[in-house]
Amino acid sequence: MKTRFLILSLLFSITCYASIAQVKIEELNNPDLLKTAQAFPATGILRIDKHGYVYLKVADTFSSKLYALLTKDLPSAETSCLQPARNRVGDHISLFYENNLTAEQLQQLPRNKIFPFKITKVKKVMLTKEVKQTITHNIWYVLGIESSEIKRLVEQFPSKNEASRPDLHISVALTKRDAQGHCKLKSLALK
Repeated sequence: MKTRFLILSLLFSITCYASIAQVKIEELNNPDLLKTAQAFPATGILRIDKHGYVYLKVADTFSSKLYALLTKDLPSAETSCLQPARNRVGDHISLFYENNLTAEQLQQLPRNKIFPFKITKVKKVMLTKEVKQTITHNIWYVLGIESSEIKRLVEQFPSKNEASRPDLHISVALTKRDAQGHCKLKSLALK
């Protein structure tokens, strides 16, 4: 229940401009993917980007190596628009989104500290939202994370917007389609 609330909080921040949003979360039974993910280094280094986005940088092998394991068990209709989850910081665990902490709070964070975590499950998070009468269906495949040390850190710093506090996860892949099922993703190649 707590994990569901945290994921919903994460998705709330993504959908703050949506007039209608529906979220569904499924735990996936993919033992090969979970076992492989659990063999990767389970530590992240605390980083803060120039916009105040706070995250734990993890090995970039998560999305690149696990994507193939994820797609081999999915129907081709689901994989046709699926891409590895990549963004400007590479594979990571989000802790605080931009503008959620004050400058003073950002200064208090233990930059470059290494935090351990445990990968506990593979989840499919489905979000249907309508923005300005345009419907999109987004799906993220994520690894659920547990860490008492990370949890203590996050709870130590009240966020400006507690509803947008992210769930602890590593994204593996994502897809985005319009109401007619057409792929809406652009190339996510890292620059």
